[in-house]
Amino acid sequence: MRTELIVVGAFITLISGLHLLFPRFFLSFGKRWMYKDATPTDTAVTFMRIIAVLVLSIGIVMIFGGIFADKIHSLVYTSEDVPEIVIYQ
Repeated sequence: MRTELIVVGAFITLISGLHLLFPRFFLSFGKRWMYKDATPTDTAVTFMRIIAVLVLSIGIVMIFGGIFADKIHSLVYTSEDVPEIVIYQ
């Protein structure tokens, strides 16, 4: 188990989940002080949700990759795959 992958994946999943639930808040997060009563367009909200779903899936893959890292490594790399190192003198 790789704890750092699980922690980073959980953080990415949390942030992208918040972006998915509240896209209008995050789209206007840094620009509220510049404009009065500015609202993001529907296209921007849709694009934000699409990006949030993609990043959410990356976070979920990172979490599962961290949980099953040892099993994946043993499936991919076997002792026969590792080349023998020969040092000539």
